[in-house]
Amino acid sequence: MGERELPEGWENIRVEKVKGKYGLITDGDWILSEDLQTGNDVRLIQLADIGIGKFLDKSKKSLSKTRAQELKCTFLKEGDLLVSRMPEPIARACIFPQVSYDAITAVDVTIIRTDLEKVDPKFLCSFFNSNIAKKQVDRVTVGTTRKRISRKNLENLIVPLPPLPIQRQIVAMLEQAEALKRQRQKADALTGMLLQSVFFEMFGNPVTNERGWPLHKMKNVCKKITDGTHDTPEPTSSGVPFIMGKHIRDRIIDFPNSLFVSKNVHDEIYRRCNPQQGDVILVHIGANLGNAVCINVPFEFSMKNIALLKPNPSLINGKYLESYLIFTKQNTKKIVSRGGAQQFMSIKEMELIPCLLPPLALQQQFARVVESMERIRERQLASGWQIEGLCEGLMQRAFAGELVA
Repeated sequence: MGERELPEGWENIRVEKVKGKYGLITDGDWILSEDLQTGNDVRLIQLADIGIGKFLDKSKKSLSKTRAQELKCTFLKEGDLLVSRMPEPIARACIFPQVSYDAITAVDVTIIRTDLEKVDPKFLCSFFNSNIAKKQVDRVTVGTTRKRISRKNLENLIVPLPPLPIQRQIVAMLEQAEALKRQRQKADALTGMLLQSVFFEMFGNPVTNERGWPLHKMKNVCKKITDGTHDTPEPTSSGVPFIMGKHIRDRIIDFPNSLFVSKNVHDEIYRRCNPQQGDVILVHIGANLGNAVCINVPFEFSMKNIALLKPNPSLINGKYLESYLIFTKQNTKKIVSRGGAQQFMSIKEMELIPCLLPPLALQQQFARVVESMERIRERQLASGWQIEGLCEGLMQRAFAGELVA
């Protein structure tokens, strides 16, 4: 918010004040592994369940109600706000929904039960997931390898709070924008499903290979397999795009949100790893491991922890290779990926990835289908980024008091 003057009726309050007289702010409970062996009456909500504005419902751990009561655990209620104190993105938040089971949450999750006469929990949830909150959070997180925010620092974040009717107006507008974003995501998913249908129609199932296509090692169908830098260079405000695994989705490079590095830094990285149009890049470490893109931009860029596969054009088409890697991703990860908390594939492992090799003419026919659909997808992608910008812009304006009088 900076020094911006708030509209009449708004106030800057600390998060600790949103509980009012009858609310609650507390951390989840410290649950040991032996506690989880006592029964399955009470679900343990964990960090993995907390998405950005969404309850993800991923974890499956539980304990007995008797043990939860012995530990004096805080049982969750519908409408409670759950805020993660780690890991990235720190302080992401979601509303606990109506469920058919008793539930508690883990110690690195803060439970906020607001004073409903003054604070709409959905409004507060939107605040935590906004850039306005993120800027405050970044200033008070601690830790080197795993950053976190203390509950005290969380409670001291400043919320620009309008009167309750205006909070609800803002929530309604933000929900409409989110619905628009979900519709765009569904359209993107349908495009991906159509491409998969075409691929399977032309080549069969690439995992079972019922059509008996020749099988080659990846190193034998590519002229070069390498990867980008493993370091994070000093970013610049402009310059050459620099991407990481988080910028790669299947068939998409998120250049609008990429970083930049200086020309000198880029040239040093590019001498060894030179992604060009028609090449395929593959995330080989971290959460997006296995995501693949055939490059279709004419400009140079650098990358970190992303592999570069340069197809031999006399054997394999880049668009075919992109789809092959996408549709065999799970199988490939089972065969060659390794690692503990953060899985990865080494260059040597990538060289040994099995690759089906249908006739080049058939691959090129498929590539023409992909290119025609990419023109549709590019329009969808541009629309998607516009919607993302709309959502973020609405949120910024909402917490600046510009949307409603």
